[in-house]
Amino acid sequence: MRFSYSQTIARPSFKEASKATIFDPITGRTYIGGLIPDQNAEGETIWGGDLKETRINNFDLRWEWFHNRGQMISISGFYKQFHNPIEIVQFVKAKNNVQPRNVGDARAMGVEVELRQSLGYLTDALAPLSVNANVTYTKSSVDIAANELESRRESAREGEEVEETRAMAGQSPYIINAGLSYKGKENGIEAGLYYNVQGKTLQIVGVNDRPDVYSDPFHSLNLTASKTLGKEDRLSIGIKADNILNDDKLEYFDAYKADNKVFSKLSPGRSFSVSFGYKF
Repeated sequence: MRFSYSQTIARPSFKEASKATIFDPITGRTYIGGLIPDQNAEGETIWGGDLKETRINNFDLRWEWFHNRGQMISISGFYKQFHNPIEIVQFVKAKNNVQPRNVGDARAMGVEVELRQSLGYLTDALAPLSVNANVTYTKSSVDIAANELESRRESAREGEEVEETRAMAGQSPYIINAGLSYKGKENGIEAGLYYNVQGKTLQIVGVNDRPDVYSDPFHSLNLTASKTLGKEDRLSIGIKADNILNDDKLEYFDAYKADNKVFSKLSPGRSFSVSFGYKF
């Protein structure tokens, strides 16, 4: 059983803490540096252009149970306090532009469960197989800044209730990582099937009449396998398959009682590769 407390600082990157204006000709979007002020249609300043570092208080409680050969089970609880968190916000002066800004203070709390276990305890025939999994559930909230809250309420649709808090941008409500691996001691075969998914996540904060942008869960399933051959196992052959489920990476505008509209879509497709290697 372990408990820890720490204070950390997340400083803006050079790109964020700048007056850079970077245009992306592919998407048509422009990135505005966090030191550039922004105003609404009435000429009121809603962002002063003074990007600050984020200060974080971290509380962690973790229970771990270790088995033989690196096997383990752990359960963790965590709580984090954020002062001046940095999020990507839509730029009011010009549509399709985004900017990093400090928003209201935030909190995140959750639970993480991790497992690494060989299946040999079931039967000796399954000894080469092992499973690993990591599941995290997180609940986050941000105190919406006064100017953002006012703009959301002024732009609210009929029947829409705007609360004083919302989820943190970039913080997924859940993350699942799981894998099944095989390692043969005598046949020289190693293989693994791995799965990852993150829940619906706020990516870009909306202001005024511009809705929030969310990412859709992307289901990633990948396979790797290799086999050693020849004298002293110097020759190896491997195969790899990525995005077996052929899923798309989708971000969309999410507005109250409106159909989701695509913000960006990437179709990576399935990919397969074969590799050969020789050790001298």
